[in-house]
Amino acid sequence: MHVLGGNTILSGTIIATGGSASSSYGVRSESGTISVTSGRVTATGGTADNTSSGVFSNSRVNVSGGTVTASSGAAGNFSQAMNRAPIYAANCGIIASTNTDGSSAAASYDVSSITSYKYLKIGNLYPLTVNLNGGSGTTANGVHMAGDNVSINAGAKSGYTFSGWTSTGGGTFASAANTSTIYTMPAGAAAITANWTLVYTLTVNLNGGSGATINGIYKAGDVVSIDAGAKSGYTFSGWTSTGGTFASAANTSTTFTMPAGAAVITASWAANSSGNSSGNSSSGSSSSGTLTVPVSSDADKINVSASVSGNTATIKVTDTQLKEIISRTEAGTVKIDMSGLKVDTVAIPAAVISAAGGASGSTSLAVALPTGTVTLDKTALASIAGKGDIKFSVETVANKNLTDSQRKVLGTQADSAVVVDVNVFVNGTQTSTFRDGKITVSVPYMSKSGENIDSITVWFIKDDGTIESKNGVYNAATGYVEFTTVHLSRYLIVNFPFADVAENSWYYGSVAYAYNNGLFVGTSDTTFSPDSAMTRQMIWMTLARMDSKTPADMEAARDWAMKNGISDGTNPANSITRQQMAIILYRFAQYKGYDTTQGGMVIRKFTDYDSISEYALPALSWAVNAGLMQGNSNNLMHAGSATRAQVATILQRFCQSVAR
Repeated sequence: MHVLGGNTILSGTIIATGGSASSSYGVRSESGTISVTSGRVTATGGTADNTSSGVFSNSRVNVSGGTVTASSGAAGNFSQAMNRAPIYAANCGIIASTNTDGSSAAASYDVSSITSYKYLKIGNLYPLTVNLNGGSGTTANGVHMAGDNVSINAGAKSGYTFSGWTSTGGGTFASAANTSTIYTMPAGAAAITANWTLVYTLTVNLNGGSGATINGIYKAGDVVSIDAGAKSGYTFSGWTSTGGTFASAANTSTTFTMPAGAAVITASWAANSSGNSSGNSSSGSSSSGTLTVPVSSDADKINVSASVSGNTATIKVTDTQLKEIISRTEAGTVKIDMSGLKVDTVAIPAAVISAAGGASGSTSLAVALPTGTVTLDKTALASIAGKGDIKFSVETVANKNLTDSQRKVLGTQADSAVVVDVNVFVNGTQTSTFRDGKITVSVPYMSKSGENIDSITVWFIKDDGTIESKNGVYNAATGYVEFTTVHLSRYLIVNFPFADVAENSWYYGSVAYAYNNGLFVGTSDTTFSPDSAMTRQMIWMTLARMDSKTPADMEAARDWAMKNGISDGTNPANSITRQQMAIILYRFAQYKGYDTTQGGMVIRKFTDYDSISEYALPALSWAVNAGLMQGNSNNLMHAGSATRAQVATILQRFCQSVAR
């Protein structure tokens, strides 16, 4: 395309290729400006003795829209994509290369060396937003031209399986089902999203069966083929599970439909002879079965008999077996494995406990039930050895069994928490402590659809109403929640979302209380920002919630505070000081009719007492007397800003000691 004079405006689809000549051009203008406003222009210079150029202008090249691809052919003297540095709009960009195919294109070019480039591409740049949804891939947001092929990689996400790419704004994927693929950019802004589906661990316990079914990872609703095989001397008595359904639980070979959570399936067997039966029990029907006591390793087992009465299994051990346990237990774990029986309690003879506890080396005792596993370390085991028969129980109880005080602390989590009672009875007496020995508890847990498994933890509620975290973690490989403690009691498996609130921090329980009772929300879905300052308007909103009000916004909360004499409504965005916090809480207590007795002069013990403003003295005296503010060392620090963690602590004390 050769224009002798005047401006040349190009749009639409134009493909111009110069032929073989002394000089060959795709598009050439002798004197006017070449302007591209839209569409796609492809200009290619042919083979030439002298000069080959894709776009040649003796004036200027302007690009305000569309895409221009310019490349040159072989030439005796000059081979150049463009002879002039192009001028392009702010929403356009350029890639450049000395290669004629552009395969090594860079994101910019050197204006002073414009004639050295054999390939130039100019076009509209569009933003691409990439949402990996927690995937470990490194693909980031960027800007691209229409038609660009962008390499994308979603990576992996723990506890999930990749379910495909989706896009908004157009564009196409080479293979949307693959984590690593190519995305072709549309002519406009676009967003691509990596989608994930929760997967859960299926633990398979064949209990000695010869089947080949093994543990696996599956999505909710997956249908898994299972086979228990056979077991010499036993008859298959059925499959049991902690969740999910069997097509036929009575058949050794069947299918299992995965639930929306981790599950354990167990093959049960009945001995062909009744030689292992220990007789009938007055407390219920009795049946016999064989359990395994692995000593030191799963490959080293001693088979002993067990009788089942109601929900309790009782084991019987011969003198020969007991001697074998002692001889093998030097530095390992004696494991009483009842996970294949439908029981939540196991009774163990005193002789077994004494033998295990008296063995040399570092010995621990693990008791596995379908409802969970309790492991006593050497110190804990030694504390109960020789004191009589032992009963272990792990039971998941209904939430309705929570006490009123426990429900108040848990707030909105009272109905969703999983409540687990873990008990040990020594010679008929319940025992909760074990001479500073440690007890590790693991309980099967079915995570909820969409639940962040990294936020699962375990709480113990003390008698004074405070929350003690047990640093529980969810083991995705086993589908169990695991925690270690020094005493046994009632524990609660909950989901606490704030990753920046350490479980050993002084304010952990108070933040949990405030969150559970709807006093606070996080600064994001996973952060609380405990060290950030609290603003005055945040306090108005929080107190309005405590008054059972639901302000639509901060302005409505401000109106509520002013109307009820709690605040004058000034400086809403300012950080609140501890002194201001005391005053506002004092007025709120008066508004609610709570006791605001100032008490004695305890406040005088603080070295910064003299700097307290006179108007704030009644409120601060009340706050100190009521135990809401305790200061730090000898200072009340009333003038300092109150952090979100400090406010959560003060509000918990207020709710539990003032607003009763």
